[in-house]
Amino acid sequence: MDYKPFSPFKRPMSHNHLHPVPHGQEPVNKWDVLRNLAKAQDCYGLRDRDLAVLQALLSFHAGDSLDPATDLVVFASNRAICERLNGMPESTMRRHTAKLIERGLLARRDSPNGKRFRTRSDESPISFGLDLSPLPYLASQIKDRAEAVRAAELKSIRLRLRINLMRRDLHALCTYGKSVHDDDTIWQDFLNLHALATISIRRKQDVEGLTALSLKLAAAVAQAKEMIERLELPDLSTSDAQVEQHHQRSNEEVIDSEEGGSNEDGMAQQTAREARKAVKKGTDAMATPPLSLVTKACPEIALFTGGDIQSWPQLFSAACHLRQAIGIPRPVWDEAIRTMGQNTASVVLAAILQRFSSIRSPGAYLRSLCAKAAASKFSCIPLVASLLAARSECAA
Repeated sequence: MDYKPFSPFKRPMSHNHLHPVPHGQEPVNKWDVLRNLAKAQDCYGLRDRDLAVLQALLSFHAGDSLDPATDLVVFASNRAICERLNGMPESTMRRHTAKLIERGLLARRDSPNGKRFRTRSDESPISFGLDLSPLPYLASQIKDRAEAVRAAELKSIRLRLRINLMRRDLHALCTYGKSVHDDDTIWQDFLNLHALATISIRRKQDVEGLTALSLKLAAAVAQAKEMIERLELPDLSTSDAQVEQHHQRSNEEVIDSEEGGSNEDGMAQQTAREARKAVKKGTDAMATPPLSLVTKACPEIALFTGGDIQSWPQLFSAACHLRQAIGIPRPVWDEAIRTMGQNTASVVLAAILQRFSSIRSPGAYLRSLCAKAAASKFSCIPLVASLLAARSECAA
């Protein structure tokens, strides 16, 4: 009798072919194994569609228990499996099945002709197909890895809560410290750390990154408290004239803010018209909108000053601190100042911060805007106008 090749379809040899699946394990619930595997899928390099194929294969096994002492071979055809996967192409199903076998979660039990079937005779039946026996054997390992992932997620949640609380306390301490002793530059460093933490907490970070940020904030809060305790509090007694002067100044500020608020809609409309003209002409590319509209469209830039922005130099100083916090290289920032001008570059950086969650690489984005500015094809007015429109829609 002629010798039959080991793999009639020239399938590659793997560790699973050489070492059969051990037996003697306790029965496990197949859906518990699938849930744990879904939680620990990154540990096995799996994706959602891989788990969907495994779920379909598990559904062909009768009952909820996977007992290694019984036959766990699924002998359903590719067509039947794809129908249970809502019409997934057979080529896609085979690719995901091969990945599950490569990860050691399934095993092949090939017949001589490569077909999947179960023999029917008086003796013990023999099945050929996809073997689920590795799952009971790996159930304990999968469960341990899933619990580790859940513990890391819980720790991440607690770290984020701790970071948010310390970030709030640090900002309050800096505000009070600057009011007591504004000459010390350490307060601005603390505010920069607060702004960096505000940006970092929005992005997905691992436990190590969150732990490092938490330690930095804890050290900053402790240092800020120690500095405030050493400061001599000023005399809190004030004369009646000073109190009256304070009330008079407050009234003037209220009147100014009311007058400015009545013109905001008109100025926003004017900014939108200027944006359309700048885009059509391209001759007024270096024009900048009013500072009041910039701060209204990009309020988050104030995090890097510790207060309201009242002048263009103050906006530029905040942009310089922001540039370091979000990791824009210094040569790119210098190029932006050269091609756009100091004020326009500051407005662009404030707009980048406002849309930070949707910009993957701030440095590359600023570099592309520099190229447009060098060709006189860029204006910051449309950026401010779009941000104002977005804020108006949110307010409505």
